[in-house]
Amino acid sequence: MIRSVWSFSLVSLVVVVGCTWNSMVPRGRPIDLPENAPRGIARLNLCEPVQGVLDCPDHQCNHWYRVDVLQPGQMRVQLVLGDPEGKGRLTRVVLRPLGKPILSQQVSNLGEPIDIRHEVEPDVYRVLVQGAGGRRSYDLVVSVAPPDAPDDAGCP
Repeated sequence: MIRSVWSFSLVSLVVVVGCTWNSMVPRGRPIDLPENAPRGIARLNLCEPVQGVLDCPDHQCNHWYRVDVLQPGQMRVQLVLGDPEGKGRLTRVVLRPLGKPILSQQVSNLGEPIDIRHEVEPDVYRVLVQGAGGRRSYDLVVSVAPPDAPDDAGCP
């Protein structure tokens, strides 16, 4: 009898503590995010070109895209840069599944195109287009070719 009362008390204590453990909300000023923190993520459809402009003369700027992949295959991320203006030509593209480590990244120092190819499984992926210094326009296309497809397969 004492053992069952003790067990019940211990289980009740664990449930109460577990339910309230993360319930504290800190008071005070909200945390200031850095200027380059993502403010939103745009949905990017496969094979649908997107045009953008990275305009970040004094800092880095980030454009985030979400890509939903429904079939396994080889993902291809192609970024073609326009002529950069001002100082700084560093542009980086990162491919990463949501909540997982980076799969691939490439950097362009002199405005050369970026072409990332990586095998993927069905999941939600993020593509980051990041620029540091200067202004540059870009065209971005993402495609997924079925497994065992030729290298030039992807978007029509």
